[in-house]
Amino acid sequence: MEATSIVAPIRGLIKLSQDSSESLFSSNALGQGVVIWPTDAQLVSPIAGTYYQQNDHNIQIQTAFGRWLIHIGLNFAGMTQTPVKYMFNDGDVLDANTPLAKIDWEQVTKAHLDVVQEVALLNLDQQATIIEFTPGNYQTGGIMGKLNLKGVREE
Repeated sequence: MEATSIVAPIRGLIKLSQDSSESLFSSNALGQGVVIWPTDAQLVSPIAGTYYQQNDHNIQIQTAFGRWLIHIGLNFAGMTQTPVKYMFNDGDVLDANTPLAKIDWEQVTKAHLDVVQEVALLNLDQQATIIEFTPGNYQTGGIMGKLNLKGVREE
């Protein structure tokens, strides 16, 4: 299988997961990937696959490149309502760059909770790697690299 493009799920500064300020992400306990310090509210699908809402701040994606997790913020506990409004149904098969959710970061800030406002995109089963990625600022839907299955050499 040849590599496929992966797009930025949200506008912001994107770095490798080990650069996260949150140990859950930087330790790669949930898998390797990228973390994003968002500067926007619109979240889109980073890759084609089948999408499932796991809870109020997690989306799991089943793809040809393994299982991926979009982890939206940390520590939403204590909020009266979730700041994430989903725009898809469980089991929807989506193309890359399809609107997934809107995140009300202002609601998070107003709650005065110790919420880590990072979005993580992590490869849960470590089947693939992100290649041709350069840390930096990306626009929502902008190509940030390619996915390549581990053990498959790029032609």
